[in-house]
Amino acid sequence: IRIRARRDNLNTQYSSFSIEDRDKLHKLLPSHVDSVRLILEINNIARLHDMQINNVKINAVENSRADNSGQIVPVTPSSNKFASMTLTFSVESDYLTFKSFLNDIEKSLRVADVTSLAFTTGKGVTNTYGVAVKTYWLNNPPKP
Repeated sequence: IRIRARRDNLNTQYSSFSIEDRDKLHKLLPSHVDSVRLILEINNIARLHDMQINNVKINAVENSRADNSGQIVPVTPSSNKFASMTLTFSVESDYLTFKSFLNDIEKSLRVADVTSLAFTTGKGVTNTYGVAVKTYWLNNPPKP
């Protein structure tokens, strides 16, 4: 009975959130990863800095599989709370613009770790930066 009361209380609290806040919560703690949406989000951040992402690759979707709809869902034991994947890409820019780009990725709601960073110097002040970003989603998320 206490568990049901707690569940009902949490559902009531969740229902009191605005739709905007629920969207933010789902972006912060998604129940699956939408790799296309992730690429678009990073590309939109890059566009804010007049950059374009190139050589995009999705690596190592860890502890997951694609379901019938194409969504990537976790297949790990229920004891593992999160699943993850790594996205790699490159961008060309000067150092200060690239630093601002990374800062905006850091400030985004999506939980992501930059796991690898490499650069090649170019002509003038433009460099090519290779970036690997690991993102996470909930394994066995609670039902609202």
